[in-house]
Amino acid sequence: MRNKKLIICFIIISLLMAIASLAGCKGQSSGTPSASVTLEANTAPKNETIIIIANYSFFPKDITIKVGDTITWINKDYYIHNVSEKNGAFDSGKIASTKKFSFTFDKEGIYEYLDKTQQLMKGSITVTK
Repeated sequence: MRNKKLIICFIIISLLMAIASLAGCKGQSSGTPSASVTLEANTAPKNETIIIIANYSFFPKDITIKVGDTITWINKDYYIHNVSEKNGAFDSGKIASTKKFSFTFDKEGIYEYLDKTQQLMKGSITVTK
């Protein structure tokens, strides 16, 4: 009888974990943005580039733009993130879920950035004339 109770508890816990995992994904799979995210990125003005924050990653991670262009980071995760350039050129502060941060680049160079709350999340922006 005790074994049956343990098996039932294990099954219930497994189901709850699977449901929680599916709820956390909400359209995301295998570390890539969903189709709706791609559509948003394609609707940006020509001088604005969208970087999506999702699944603890930046999409795209590394990008090249021109002087005067704007990058907008949109947080599609359920967690607060941050976008901070390593030499202090910009710092978004906290970006809550569904919120965004924009920065216009007025100088050439390579800008390496990370999320201060999740320091393994890194990216770079190369700005050319």
